[in-house]
Amino acid sequence: MNHQPFEDWLLSKEPLAQEQEAGLRQHLEECPSCANLAAAWQAVEHEIKQTAQATPAPGFSERWQARLVETRAQKQRRLAWWVIGLNFSAALGIFLALNWNRLASLSFSKLLVNALYSLTLLFARIDSAEVLVRMLFEEVNPLIPLAVISLTGTILSLLCLVWIASMLKIYIPQGARNETRR
Repeated sequence: MNHQPFEDWLLSKEPLAQEQEAGLRQHLEECPSCANLAAAWQAVEHEIKQTAQATPAPGFSERWQARLVETRAQKQRRLAWWVIGLNFSAALGIFLALNWNRLASLSFSKLLVNALYSLTLLFARIDSAEVLVRMLFEEVNPLIPLAVISLTGTILSLLCLVWIASMLKIYIPQGARNETRR
């Protein structure tokens, strides 16, 4: 005997047509397995209706929102690192592509010597720049009033703050900024 339509009708919440309902009642009188299924389903529905709905612990929504903000911030940081990594990889790839012939003809020892030479030259230039700046400040310092030095320092500080604020505005999306204020 085919039980499928009767089992579907038993478990369905949709209303049945009169002839379907009559056929279901007749089948339940004749088939003990479908009658057992109907009784078990009624008992389950009764238990579902009698069971109280669980409520979340106090502060659940606040904790969830805080976790959501933190998760979004973590995704934003991960994305920023991926972008930095991809930019670095692209720059390295372009450098290697443009200098492949030159790099292929050099041995590791030559590369190491060139790197050390470049590093030494860099430190020597930094030292020369330091001496030049020191001499410039020693010679010009008595000529510049303290007010000009203070104003210049203040302007540079404000420019740094504007730069930081603009970077934050660019790299933190509007939605994340609103979430952190809550």
